[in-house]
Amino acid sequence: MISIGMTREDAIASITRYPAEALGLPESRWRMDIGDEANLTIWELEDKEQSFIDSNGNAWDGNEMLNPKMVYVNGQLIEIAV
Repeated sequence: MISIGMTREDAIASITRYPAEALGLPESRWRMDIGDEANLTIWELEDKEQSFIDSNGNAWDGNEMLNPKMVYVNGQLIEIAV
């Protein structure tokens, strides 16, 4: 979504805050305060030309993609397949 004009902040909110709010989850599931157990994803910004295809089969070219590198749920590191 970044490649078609969405800000990084909105792209991240679209996969964190907005789904949590839609599911009725408390703010603590998408936001941290001092003393909270970690519920977070550490992202890496990949900057290279690549093609994207959406769920309708539409394709476009872009050069920015956020890739998850580490995920913590309730303070525990979760292995992710990349």
